[in-house]
Amino acid sequence: VRRNIKHFLLPQIQTELHETIAVEILLENGSSIKITSAYMPGIPNTKSPMLFAKDIRKLTKGNTSYFVCGDFNARHRHWNCLRANRVGNILYDEYCQNNFLIKQPATPTRFPASAQQNPSTIDLVLTNGLHQMSEPVCHALSSDHNAVSFSIFTEHKHERNAERLSFDFRNADWDK
Repeated sequence: VRRNIKHFLLPQIQTELHETIAVEILLENGSSIKITSAYMPGIPNTKSPMLFAKDIRKLTKGNTSYFVCGDFNARHRHWNCLRANRVGNILYDEYCQNNFLIKQPATPTRFPASAQQNPSTIDLVLTNGLHQMSEPVCHALSSDHNAVSFSIFTEHKHERNAERLSFDFRNADWDK
């Protein structure tokens, strides 16, 4: 965080699977924004899906404006992956059932070295939408992940409409 931005390090978030670090940015109007960097290294055992969902609920709760950014290793067609994986389905289910948004760049964020694997979008931003943000964009790096950047607009804090902002494909009447 730049030195001229008033901020402080938040206490460690006690998650089961995710590695996290968070800061709170203090704005001139007296409000604040919580920014968390998160990394989900993988799913080691059968209890992990429940723990992943528990972590997501913990990271996306609260009334303070927040942005949870990072590598979730969660693939889903909703954020432009070719196919979903187990944690991608869990993250999508949490998104459908809870009040947060998932933002992603228009292009993949990870390009595997193996030609047998497909590029995917696993670097995401979870937010409650209390502060608007620009669309995330990718910047090429010399690693298998692209850097993702976006801007947060701090001038206006707004109340978010609680209605769903995406289609709920599980409840679709496909025959109709």
